[in-house]
Amino acid sequence: EAATKALPDLHCATNSLAAAVNLDRAFEFQRWLLSLRTSQLECITELLGLLGPICHDLRDSDIQLLSSEVVSSGASSPWETADDVYTKQLISSVQALVNKADLFSSRLNKLAIEFDMLSASFIGMDIESLRILSSAALGCSLLAFCTAFAFFFPTVWNNNPQTNSSVCMPFTQLECGSIATDLYQRVDAIGDEDWTELLLFSLQLGQVNTSPFNTTWSSSLSLMKKNLLLVAKWAVREIFKLQAEAGIRQQEEICRTQARGILVLKEVVDRWLCLPWVLPRYFSCTRPRAGVELFVRRMDGGDSELTASQGMIIPLSLCVQVRSLPSNCRIKRLCCALLLNPEDKCQAMIEDFYCVWRVGWTSDYGIRKMSHLSLIEELLCALRNKDFALEGREDMAWESRAGAEEQRGNKRNGLNGSVPLQKPIVTCDIDNHGQGFASYLLDTTNVPCGMFRITLQAVCTDGSGHQRMLLPLNIGPTLKILPV
Repeated sequence: EAATKALPDLHCATNSLAAAVNLDRAFEFQRWLLSLRTSQLECITELLGLLGPICHDLRDSDIQLLSSEVVSSGASSPWETADDVYTKQLISSVQALVNKADLFSSRLNKLAIEFDMLSASFIGMDIESLRILSSAALGCSLLAFCTAFAFFFPTVWNNNPQTNSSVCMPFTQLECGSIATDLYQRVDAIGDEDWTELLLFSLQLGQVNTSPFNTTWSSSLSLMKKNLLLVAKWAVREIFKLQAEAGIRQQEEICRTQARGILVLKEVVDRWLCLPWVLPRYFSCTRPRAGVELFVRRMDGGDSELTASQGMIIPLSLCVQVRSLPSNCRIKRLCCALLLNPEDKCQAMIEDFYCVWRVGWTSDYGIRKMSHLSLIEELLCALRNKDFALEGREDMAWESRAGAEEQRGNKRNGLNGSVPLQKPIVTCDIDNHGQGFASYLLDTTNVPCGMFRITLQAVCTDGSGHQRMLLPLNIGPTLKILPV
């Protein structure tokens, strides 16, 4: 009820900030944070709307009754033998929640990643604000883990693949591994707690890469995060009790374990809601976000336009200029990927950039950034590799990222969408004036004929050694590829 009452106020605050946007203040951080908090509470409110009535009924009924009334899709299901209307309604409510649990878990996991991206997108944020956002991400990751594994039991599925998938394992193993690994990486980086059991569980599912920024601020422990860790320790222990219970039950008794999982999840959400939500100190900062401009020219003294026949190689010089960097901050190293955007989509791209320049953060900004998550991970890997060099590497030609992703089979919970043609990846040091320079050979072998506009996706290392994201501030030159 309290969460439901808070939602209109959050929407009102977001709309007020949007109406106050001008050329000097876009309130990007404030609107992004309120949007994430709103999405978080909306998800929790919907989840509680399903949990509340069921938990009330379960407390007044005997869970043992459900052991013989498991929900199943088979024709000879015990469900069909239940002659008590109340029991049928209760089982139907349980199944409705179970069927939606994977959606809730995925939403919460994505919110955790977006809180990480928010932290990494604003250079100069104070450490206390970073701790608060890190705690928010940890809370979403914990809720995603509990929502998934309160109902779904990978051990049962692995031991008996013929088991009804809607009862035991609606997630793919990759999704389960991502959710479990994400939580483990966050809690393992904090304090001296022993999370061995969680590590073994994630290894059993298959560890996969998760949010590229999820451990950046985890070592910064606060009282709020300590309280959250106590909830996490209890919640993980209860989840593993359910997993162990499901492992020794027959298929027709799984519904009984899921019913207990509902009570556990409700308690986890209640404990999480009792934790205070603290507004970051950075919320009062209205300075624009740091960004980077891209400038490209030919090195061979040829035509200033980037025109070439397909298959040619053009030597190019690249310059990046960091803007709006706080005076007390410094960027040491920058890494960017050059993206090719078809000319027929140029107008929409220009309007998108104009929106960012004039309006700042928009409600779909985080969603668009999520689609570039795998690219950001690749950039961070290149950024951390000090020996990374572009010149002379033949494998740095532009290629279709969508095809590369398909070949790798990397689905990542549906986060990686279609990304424009990309490469090369360029790294350079940034001087005290915020400038960096690099050169490379543009190989057009794999670029289709047509007109393209060059943009970039950039990450950097700040003076503290933390990885950050930079906002692209301009659209680069036009690249024209002619048939041979």
